Amino acid sequence: MLKNKINLIVLSLLALGEVLFAAFIFINGYLAQDHSEHLHAAWLIWQGQVPYRDFFEHHNPLLWFILAPLVRLFYHNAFIIYFSRLLNAVILGGMFWGLYRISKDFLKLSKGAFWLAVMLYFLNKAYLYNLFELAPDSFMYTCFVWGLWWYFKFLKTKQQKDLNTSFALFAVAFLFLQKVLLLLFFVGLHVLFLIYKKEIRIKEVAKATILPIILLFGLLIYLHYTNSLLLYFLFNYDLNLVMQKFMGAVKISDKIMVAYMSPFLAMLATHWFLKKKNRYRNILVGIVFAEYIAKMLVWAPWVQYFLLMNIVCCIIIMDTLLSIKRKKVAIVLLYLIFLGYLGALMSYKQYGLYYRDYYRIHKYIMENTDDDDVIINNSYLFFNLYGKNSSYYWFGYQNIAPVAYYVYEYGEKPDINEMLYKWRPKFFYLNKFVNHIVQENSSKCDYAKYLEKIYDEVPNHGEGAKAFAERWSSVITYPLDASFINENYMATPYFPLVIRKDLSSKVK
Repeated sequence: MLKNKINLIVLSLLALGEVLFAAFIFINGYLAQDHSEHLHAAWLIWQGQVPYRDFFEHHNPLLWFILAPLVRLFYHNAFIIYFSRLLNAVILGGMFWGLYRISKDFLKLSKGAFWLAVMLYFLNKAYLYNLFELAPDSFMYTCFVWGLWWYFKFLKTKQQKDLNTSFALFAVAFLFLQKVLLLLFFVGLHVLFLIYKKEIRIKEVAKATILPIILLFGLLIYLHYTNSLLLYFLFNYDLNLVMQKFMGAVKISDKIMVAYMSPFLAMLATHWFLKKKNRYRNILVGIVFAEYIAKMLVWAPWVQYFLLMNIVCCIIIMDTLLSIKRKKVAIVLLYLIFLGYLGALMSYKQYGLYYRDYYRIHKYIMENTDDDDVIINNSYLFFNLYGKNSSYYWFGYQNIAPVAYYVYEYGEKPDINEMLYKWRPKFFYLNKFVNHIVQENSSKCDYAKYLEKIYDEVPNHGEGAKAFAERWSSVITYPLDASFINENYMATPYFPLVIRKDLSSKVK
């Protein structure tokens, strides 16, 4: 297929289109909330603050410690947005390189099938965005994939050092993000199966777990001596499970290509993919599909949950199409999907703000704020990377952290007007949707009734389930205190971004 000049030319143009699309997103893409969250958390750690105890978080902490010197290097320089996007792309590139090595060394996959699978993967624009969205998922999946490569190498060589390296990488993946535990659970089941079959000795497994245990105890000791151990478990495990219920009805219906289409096609193709009697194919498919089924049982999966799942699905699809002599089908499939995204470059606009303004707004804010200036964040619009926090609102208007208030009575009651009165932030964005969670859910379900169903999850605040649901839902939109805003704020060149009148004379 790739030797045909016409196909090669068309596929080259297709690849070039993806590269240009990626470049557009890299330059003009918005700064996603998760991206800014991790940059700001790294800055807080550089200042000596402790996650969970001193500021709200619900992820494992390794990424922030790695990013902290980087965030300091680009102090109040908006170029950190581009540098961190590039960093994430490089890290995810490591995941793809690991998958290429697995495909080449163990799956016996052709180079053409692998690169066609990568092209198919990135025809979904959601993953072009995720390529540049700084998140611990990228680091976690990269470590896991290389851990899997070393695990496969151990099964082939039976050398202890290979198993040691594999388990160490799995442990590092966990330190980046706890959701890797689901993948590791299924890897663990396979290890137990091999112990039962006497292909692996318990002694070998015990030796390989020494370094992971040391790393885990290091994390626990740090959490214990910073008085954040309890909050770590509450926010990283209990709260994250509760959050799935708060956002339950969203599912991932607006990302059908991500959550359903690729896995469905891959499952149809699995029979042919496994026909080659390759044990490594069996292991990979078993682990990834088991994780997929388990994740779909979680009520609110997000796009980044499927970073690894979908590239494996694309590998299965392309390998099958090529192996059953359906090369023309493979080409047509790529062509058709690509045509669906040709208009995408012309239509990127969100909440009334063109994507190209995100960098300019952050540059404007960074050039006109000091560390003591308070900023109240707004989901998807602008974020506080270096300024002072206003309670947990640094995390984005009532997106996740307020659940901690309702469930654990942690933090302050969500009330945007009270925050304005108390903190008088230097910058504020007049956005209609104050409660981002409710705004996203309201069009998909009767959110208030859904909240009533999880009333038992929260402590008794002296109110009934209906009152609780109304209290949570009531902050979806205005009323913002218009008179207070008119009296104290004025427009910036990036309206509806506004600035305090008494501080406006100092802006550049």
